[in-house]
Amino acid sequence: DIKLVVAHTHNHLDHVAGDTQFQNQPYTTVVGTSVNEVSQFFQLDNWPNNIGTYTLDDQRHLAIIPIPGHENSSIAIYDCATGILITGDTLLPGRLYIQDFSDNVESISRLVNFIESSRLNVTSILGAHIEMTQENKVDYPLGSTYQPNERQLNMSLEQLYQLNNELQQQWKDGFNQRHKAYYDTFIVDPNSSQLPPLPFDGRMSVHGFVLLPLDTPNSVWISHKPMFTTPHDFQLSFHAIITNSTVDPVPLPTNITRLNSQWTIQPDKWSLNNLINGNLTSFRTKLYKGNFEQGGTYLCDVTINIIRPLLTVVQLNASEIQPYQPLRYSSYFLSNLIVDKRTQIHLYLLHQIRVQPDFDAITHVTIDPANCTTDISSSQLNNLLEQNGNEWAFPGIDNDIGDRLTRASGLVSAQLLGDIYSTICEMKVVEEIQCTIGPDFYEDCSV
Repeated sequence: DIKLVVAHTHNHLDHVAGDTQFQNQPYTTVVGTSVNEVSQFFQLDNWPNNIGTYTLDDQRHLAIIPIPGHENSSIAIYDCATGILITGDTLLPGRLYIQDFSDNVESISRLVNFIESSRLNVTSILGAHIEMTQENKVDYPLGSTYQPNERQLNMSLEQLYQLNNELQQQWKDGFNQRHKAYYDTFIVDPNSSQLPPLPFDGRMSVHGFVLLPLDTPNSVWISHKPMFTTPHDFQLSFHAIITNSTVDPVPLPTNITRLNSQWTIQPDKWSLNNLINGNLTSFRTKLYKGNFEQGGTYLCDVTINIIRPLLTVVQLNASEIQPYQPLRYSSYFLSNLIVDKRTQIHLYLLHQIRVQPDFDAITHVTIDPANCTTDISSSQLNNLLEQNGNEWAFPGIDNDIGDRLTRASGLVSAQLLGDIYSTICEMKVVEEIQCTIGPDFYEDCSV
């Protein structure tokens, strides 16, 4: 009988979710995923500084190289028999998400030094995903389930050296110069916590927002009215509490099953960077029914108290090109109602703006969890659907203004992205609340 060892390059759910299938199986060892468990199994006594050897048989040996940075317990594996270097999500054709920048710099340097000092014959570098298109510097949208014309998985030592040089230079330049970096076959993408904050008082302007009620009095969901150009070049959304209204009660509807309108706010001039960085906690603003830029009706003055963390923070890139782009929206929980003894989850959907001209749209939909297919229980499904920031794709529908979600769409099938439970739900489109056309997002959608 052949013994089986189940081990991973790092501890992320898309890699380890199937481990339970191997637990307690004969002749099978499932290696733990914490730093301690990985260190103990591979006898890495001085994590992450020493390199271990794992023996498959008398003739085959693997070198185990700790490379934390993408994730705390990340390892690379070098097969001495074939010359193949397995790098997990640390180096692959796609975005290289960096959880800890300093760890990542040291890890890639350690990997390069090991290869050079040992004079290894690296025949191929294999990562764990393909996320890059065949067009240089262009990757697929996060969570894509259809990726035509992928770049090949195999990478080279030259690309490893490119990554090492980029990380070393950014480390030398210091924290305030740290940034994303685009190469033909990969994109260096540090987590926001590993990047310097936006310049204080930057993007100073009068910023407009769409404001929509939630099911709790004075609780609202707010979405920034973006453009592709600075100072408005961010798609933002967040929850807030309204206080200090000059009209009592705040003139927002209490019946939110159908709104039939939008509300907008026009604050004084202030810095969008300060909002994103967390320096701005509240602001005074005028509240309008309808679009204040297009004849909306003034209602009152209110104070907006921002609830953090922000739900959506995406910088728009006027020059970015994406060769394949299905219709995608992010969802935000509105309410959970029981109608005719059936659960009805109300969501706001925010269209994900990708490339210009594109469109900025907010749609109100409902989901009956009974009309979803998934691998989890009904209570778990309800909790999953109510999470803010879920990303949804609509198979067979292109990202075209004429194909956007409106009341005329009726029932649509939506696939939850980044979901290991294979959740697909039928959504009922209640209403499109607002839609404007880029790049300036001033003109209403009329298609």
